[in-house]
Amino acid sequence: MAKFDLNKLREQAQAEKTAEEERKSQRKSGSSIPLMYPYAPGKYRLKILVNEKSQMIQRKLIRHKVGKVNIPCLEVYGEECPICKAIQESESTYGKECGAWKKYHRTEKGICYAVIMGHDDKVLNNKDDPKTGDLVLFMYPVTLYNQINDIILESGNFLENIIAKNEGRAIEVNKTTDNKYTCAVYAYGDEKVFETDEEFERLLESIPPLADAMGIPSQLSEEDLQKAKAAGEAILAEFAEGKV
Repeated sequence: MAKFDLNKLREQAQAEKTAEEERKSQRKSGSSIPLMYPYAPGKYRLKILVNEKSQMIQRKLIRHKVGKVNIPCLEVYGEECPICKAIQESESTYGKECGAWKKYHRTEKGICYAVIMGHDDKVLNNKDDPKTGDLVLFMYPVTLYNQINDIILESGNFLENIIAKNEGRAIEVNKTTDNKYTCAVYAYGDEKVFETDEEFERLLESIPPLADAMGIPSQLSEEDLQKAKAAGEAILAEFAEGKV
């Protein structure tokens, strides 16, 4: 009988489902910049771009999914999150086995703008996938966010070469078959994004604010505050009534 790891199969299925949900979310947002999530095992080479309008390189998204709606975790704004609080209160009252965290826990991902410089043949080969040379909104797990942050901190004066020069270094992201991610500065020299520096400068100037990407603004809106409060109340009511 063939041997296989059910957990790995489930993880892969979940990763593909997450990627498809994020693609649908991006299409609904109306952005003309395609979303790319490295859900398939393989290597991806990307030129990460500084976002001039938001004065940032990458951004962390922390969200709860309640029903079919993604709601920002208010802790990212320095506020108490009604959803996190409702999860904690439900587990405190009914025990962790009630399933509040499993159902409504927050997810953390990173996003940045990048140009695809190359990739393995086994990835990005579907008809609707972005191609080499395309500008993308790159979304990735928080483990990659932390690794990219380390690259930023450790690059010193070389950072400009990575994020703001037409001819410079890319980073290489590798996803393994056991669902682990690593990244590093590409070891095989500089590459040009465009033939001329002027074209590259125009690209940097044209990219929309990263602070407002994926429909989650950098400042807490009254609408998101009310959504979070309503969701927190609904979660408390749900577990109080035993609807798990």
